[in-house]
Amino acid sequence: MGNASQNTFFVDDDEVTLFLYQRLAKKMDIKAQYCKDGQELLDVIQEYEHANIVLDVNMPVVNGLNVVRELDKAGTLENHNIMVMMGSSDVDAVRKELEAYNIQRFETKPLTEDVFKEFLELNTV
Repeated sequence: MGNASQNTFFVDDDEVTLFLYQRLAKKMDIKAQYCKDGQELLDVIQEYEHANIVLDVNMPVVNGLNVVRELDKAGTLENHNIMVMMGSSDVDAVRKELEAYNIQRFETKPLTEDVFKEFLELNTV
């Protein structure tokens, strides 16, 4: 996958989901970082000029929507490729607000290998 897989972050508060992301990254030979909430991501993301971010919406501390707001406020939102992962209860209101930030990639959980490959291939820098 080369450059497409560099600086990949998986952000989710669910341990099982993070474990599945780890398995997916290992299977695809991608070195990734894992964050349990949005604040963990915000604490490290400024070190990266560009990143692919798989972002959960519902999390404690800082949720996915607030991560997007903070990146936008910092002027770095457009530097990153973000795929928002949503459960079935999140969809309409959250999607509408995120589209205002030009986040166009939404997927329902669980993340499949094919969807993740497509996300990385579309975001090759």
